[in-house]
Amino acid sequence: MERRSFIGTTVALGAAAFAAQAMADGGSASPASVLAVSNPDTLKLMAAVAAAAFDCEEKAAVCEQHCLEKLAAGDTAFAHCSTSVRQTQTLCRATGELATMKSVYTEGLLDVCARACDDCRAACEEHKAHWAHGMHLECKACAEACAALSEAVAALKAGWKLS
Repeated sequence: MERRSFIGTTVALGAAAFAAQAMADGGSASPASVLAVSNPDTLKLMAAVAAAAFDCEEKAAVCEQHCLEKLAAGDTAFAHCSTSVRQTQTLCRATGELATMKSVYTEGLLDVCARACDDCRAACEEHKAHWAHGMHLECKACAEACAALSEAVAALKAGWKLS
């Protein structure tokens, strides 16, 4: 699946989930009034998610490059990590961008972003035994960034309010 198609599908699914929730809540708000979050506490949590998402995306890019170098050298143990990292990068970017826009659609990506981060962290931790020896530290940094983003997402989910 192409990156743009994946992001578009993910955002569309989030939008559909949000619309369904709005309808369940009575659906009285006009579309223009619900496109941006205005609650100050939620906005602070969204800023934290955006910062953690962009940090995670950056660490994932470094990890992916490391994985690709290992794969090119014939070490197939990094195939799972590489795939997971690429997918997580895409979701981190989408979540960070929507959170930066104060978009209500951010809420629809929170669960899938956290799940991708948890899966990515697990894939990176497959190389954990080498970290003490100074090896595969790119995977360690990625796993730590994934954990931080998962925590930020959990805090936002717990404190989510539109206005």
